[in-house]
Amino acid sequence: MNDGFKLIVSFDMTSEEFREITLPDDFSQTSSHRISMSYLGNSLVVCGYDKHAIYRDLCVWIMWGGVSNSFTKLFTITPNAVLRGFRKTGEPIISIREREFWRRLAVYEPYSKRIDYLGIGGVGFQFKVYPYKETLFLLGQPDNMVYNGS
Repeated sequence: MNDGFKLIVSFDMTSEEFREITLPDDFSQTSSHRISMSYLGNSLVVCGYDKHAIYRDLCVWIMWGGVSNSFTKLFTITPNAVLRGFRKTGEPIISIREREFWRRLAVYEPYSKRIDYLGIGGVGFQFKVYPYKETLFLLGQPDNMVYNGS
């Protein structure tokens, strides 16, 4: 990400082409280290702090179906929250700051704004949520083929 232009440069390994994706205008005054990316299903998700919000709420945007530059705001989370990832059902997993370095993991329901704590707490920078995606890609097989050992 470039602080002057607020765009993402991606490389499509199938077509071997570079693409530029312009971020939503809400991120125009947000420094790049305050913006994070994830994915939900097969869609790119970008999180950052809203330049219009008084308390600098965390805004979560999604680019549906790979249509470049067509972001839709999914929801906004209160200050003190950091998006960590998503459940399979699409519910966001967040960490909420309670004290200077102490955070608790929770699941956020964007429509009701309900927060369900997961009973896990700790130092904030220790929380990592990694997405899991099933694949038929064969590890250790450079040509993705399995050969009969006859």
